[in-house]
Amino acid sequence: YRLRIEFGVGLQQTESGPVTVALVSARAAVVGNSDSIVLQSSAITSMSGKARPTKDKAAQLNQTLKEVIGDITYQAKLVMGSEAQLVAALSEADEDRLLSALEIVAMRRPKSALPRLTQLLNHKKERVVDRTIGALVSIGDRKAVKPLTKLAKFSDARRLAKLIDGVGTLGGKQAVDYLSF
Repeated sequence: YRLRIEFGVGLQQTESGPVTVALVSARAAVVGNSDSIVLQSSAITSMSGKARPTKDKAAQLNQTLKEVIGDITYQAKLVMGSEAQLVAALSEADEDRLLSALEIVAMRRPKSALPRLTQLLNHKKERVVDRTIGALVSIGDRKAVKPLTKLAKFSDARRLAKLIDGVGTLGGKQAVDYLSF
């Protein structure tokens, strides 16, 4: 794959005033048979303090760069690795890595991920649940309709709208029965 790394320095406004920050961004294109997949990662690190760069700041920037490249490498392994590796990544404790794995599941659509995705519908973070719903809909297996309907709470209109959309997209008799209700 091709990797492009960008580095920038700027000011970021904080409660205590402007802070000098460095932005490291990486973008990789994984070229396959007919499609190319773009992976992305970025991180911001504070560079405020003394006017001149120090060894500590250089080490800090180097660490940020390593983290960004590590994240891109992780994503590439999930895109190009086995289905079992991808499903195992759905148990990742790190939220950002879990979100990356969910995006790649939505892209690769492994049906073997359904049991773990069903468990992730109960995750405490809304972002994770939202991406899980998206992955289930992307896979398109109607077995996901029942777990989605169990997640519905009429007191949460925003979540209910997402679930109705997902159930409607998946379709089938169970979805029609639920949506008719």
